Amino acid sequence: MNPESIGSLVARADALRAIGRYDDAVALMQRALTIDPEHYEAIVTLGLAQLGAGAPKAALDTASRAAALQPEAALPHRIRSVALRALGKPRDALDAAHRSASLAPDAAASHRLLAEMLAGARKHRDAVEAGRRAVELDPESAAAQEALGFALLRSKKLPEAEDVLRSALALDPERSAARFNLALVLRLRGKAEEAMAITRNLIVESPGDTDNMRAMVGHADSFLREGPANRTMATMWRLAVLRVPIVIAVLLWPFAWAERRRRCAQLPPGMWDAIQRVRATAGVRAPLRRRLIGHTLVGFGVICAVIVAYGLIEGAVRFLF
Repeated sequence: MNPESIGSLVARADALRAIGRYDDAVALMQRALTIDPEHYEAIVTLGLAQLGAGAPKAALDTASRAAALQPEAALPHRIRSVALRALGKPRDALDAAHRSASLAPDAAASHRLLAEMLAGARKHRDAVEAGRRAVELDPESAAAQEALGFALLRSKKLPEAEDVLRSALALDPERSAARFNLALVLRLRGKAEEAMAITRNLIVESPGDTDNMRAMVGHADSFLREGPANRTMATMWRLAVLRVPIVIAVLLWPFAWAERRRRCAQLPPGMWDAIQRVRATAGVRAPLRRRLIGHTLVGFGVICAVIVAYGLIEGAVRFLF
C-alpha cells in the first residue's frame, strides 16, 4: 500500500473518531501501521483513537513512538499529557503539557490543555494566563473558552467565569463540561434555580453519570437552603464552638425545616425522590455526617480546654494569693 492509501486510512480513522467509533479507528490504524510502522500521521491518529477508546496506557506508548519520530512536534506531547493524567500522574502530565506549549507557542490546543493541567495543579494564575492565550489564538474555539472558564472558576473569579462559560456554550451548546462548570459557578453565585435547571438537563441526557447526579444533589440542596432561616442557622452552626449560636441554631431549626419544605414544593416533579435516592446511594450523606461529627468534637474539645484553662488559672491564683 502506498503512502496515499495510508493517508486515506488516516482520513477514515479521523471520521470514525468524530462519530465515537474509537475501536474501529484503532483497528484501522493498526492495519495501516502493519504496512508502514513509522508513518507519523497514522501513529498519532492511533494514539488519539486509543485515548477515545479508554486505553491511556496504550496511547502513552503510541505517543512516545510518535515523539521519537518527530521530537519537535507538539501533538505527541498533548497525547502524552492526557494519557498521563488518566493514569494518575498529574505532575508528569503537566510537564508534557508545558512541553507541548513550548513546541507550539501558536497552537491554541496546546495552551488550552496547559490551562486545564495548571488549573488541576492549583496553579490558578498561570492557568488563567494559558487559557487567555488559547482564546486569543482561537476566539471561536468552544474548548478554549471552556478551559479559560474552568481556570477562572478555580481562581474564584466567578463573574468572568460565568461570562466565558456562557460564551463557550454559545459556540457549542452540547459541551457537557462547560454546562457542568457553569452550573457550579451559578450555584456559587447564589443562582441556584438556574444551576439546578442546567444540572437537571445534564442528568436527563446522561442518567448514568454519577458526577452529574452528585451535582444535581448539590445544586438542589443549595436551592433548598437559600432561605434566610436556613442561612442564619448554617451561620450559627459554623460558630458552634460558642454556646449561644448553638442555642440559636436549635431554636431556628423548626423555621428552617418549614422553609425547606416550602422550597421543596418548588422543585420539578419527581426531583425530590431522585435526590433522596442519590443521597442514599452516591455517598452524599457521609461527608456531611463526618463534618457534623468533626464540628461536635472540635466544640467539645474547645469547651474542655476552656474548663481546664479556667481550673489552672483558678488554682494558680489561689496558690499565689
